[in-house]
Amino acid sequence: MLPQTGLTGQDLPARHEVLAAALSTAAVPTRSATIISTALEQVRHHADPDTARQMEHSLTRTALESDPDFVHRTAKRWVDALDQDGTEPGEEELRHRQGAFIRKPRHGLHHLEVFATAEQYETLATAMNTATNPASSTPPTPTQPTTARLTAARTPPWTAAPGPRNCSTGSPAPAQRP
Repeated sequence: MLPQTGLTGQDLPARHEVLAAALSTAAVPTRSATIISTALEQVRHHADPDTARQMEHSLTRTALESDPDFVHRTAKRWVDALDQDGTEPGEEELRHRQGAFIRKPRHGLHHLEVFATAEQYETLATAMNTATNPASSTPPTPTQPTTARLTAARTPPWTAAPGPRNCSTGSPAPAQRP
């Protein structure tokens, strides 16, 4: 922030001249100066030099007239305006946020919220589109209700429905011995 001496003895200018001038006269609290410097570093790659100077000047003037908490809120507004996408989350943060979450049903419909990577999303979208495609050649087979399975299990063999069929030939399956 302030002018420094380099490793070889040369004088290095202050990185933020307006802020350094206000800080050297003790007109700006060090907490406010740290907030301003951090905010300027956050937008360094997103803002052109003129915008960065305007931001520095505005925040320094705000620090002269206001407390550090207000400077923090103002600096956050500047950063949010200049870097609208924010910082990209890391792998660890993405792992903590991803997943499928069931929300409260509304209007008789179940609500499922999914946070997934691009690859996971493509896989899920393909599976869901395939399962819900009305032009599908094989309709889904409904599962028997529990009562129907129990009734079928208690039905005597001479009144039972035809037995299972061999899927590959369509012929009746061989009878099993007791």
